[in-house]
Amino acid sequence: MMPSKKWNGINEINGGILVVAKNSEVYLLDLVYYRSLVDNYLVKNIKFDSPSSTRYKMMEIYKQDNRYYFKLNLQIRFK
Repeated sequence: MMPSKKWNGINEINGGILVVAKNSEVYLLDLVYYRSLVDNYLVKNIKFDSPSSTRYKMMEIYKQDNRYYFKLNLQIRFK
C-alpha cells in the first residue's frame, strides 16, 4: 500500500515481505508459496491505531471551497 494512493485491492508484492524483529532476527513472509498463511498471520498480528489527534490536527473541521472537511488518520501496526 502506498500512503499517497488509493489502494486498488491488488497486492503488488510478488516475492515476500522482510520483517525485522526487535531482537534483530529477520523473517521472510513468503507470498509465493505461503500466501494464505501470511494473510492469516497478518490478520492475527496487526492492529489499527491512530496517532496523536492534536499533533496532526485530526478531527478539526475546516472549510475549503465552500465545503467542510475533517482529517482522519489511521495506522496499521503490529501488536
